[in-house]
Amino acid sequence: MKYAVLFIALLFAGCDEAPSTDGGYEIKIDGSTIQVAKEDFPSRMNRDDAMSACQSLGNGWRLPSKEELEAMYEQLHKQGKGNFNDYWYWSSSQNNSGYAWYVFFGSGDVYSYDGYGNDFYSLNDEDDSSFQVRAVRALSTDGGYETFTIDGKTIQVATEDFPSTMNWDDAMSACQNLGNGWRLPNKDELLAMYEQLHRQGKGNFKDAWYWSSSQNGSGNAWGVGFSPGGVYNVNKNSNGGQVRAVRALP
Repeated sequence: MKYAVLFIALLFAGCDEAPSTDGGYEIKIDGSTIQVAKEDFPSRMNRDDAMSACQSLGNGWRLPSKEELEAMYEQLHKQGKGNFNDYWYWSSSQNNSGYAWYVFFGSGDVYSYDGYGNDFYSLNDEDDSSFQVRAVRALSTDGGYETFTIDGKTIQVATEDFPSTMNWDDAMSACQNLGNGWRLPNKDELLAMYEQLHRQGKGNFKDAWYWSSSQNGSGNAWGVGFSPGGVYNVNKNSNGGQVRAVRALP
């Protein structure tokens, strides 16, 4: 299965059938600007392939979150923009039971597995579910960065949080998918960001807790509260963590 996903991702990334990512559309969500690719991928696919295909486009392109898909429906499709289909679109989000969310662009309704045997799709059912796929990327890492220092190194901080809170696995993937060295900060880096930036009124952070890449056992990771600064042991499946990407400068 992994080799099939890789093949499909490379196929879309390197042939004329890859969707155009020049220009495109923009949406606003939670104060952030999200760029939306001009068109869907030419073929419907399952969610694993959708995640890989979007990531294979490079330059920070990724599968949109549930909230981003809802904003795309409201701000673009309902206004006659974006060249979407009246069909289901995959999101990168999943609920607390581990089931994927998707949005029907015929009505804007949001679905996931409902626990009662209805014909909705879980992550284990994806081989049988082929939905539309549209890539997005955040424009929050273009210029205007803050930096902080830790252990003699200078770390660059993205200008904004990701527009939606997410669980730990999604936070790790979302930062990595930005490319160019972006990643989820570790616990010590988050504490330095709190002290050197947030407490000085810099960085446009929220008074909330943020995921770190530092783990505490197999099922938990460390989060840092930015109001006040404290360290928390959080289950990785929690969807409540804010996410801010960082990268080391040469």
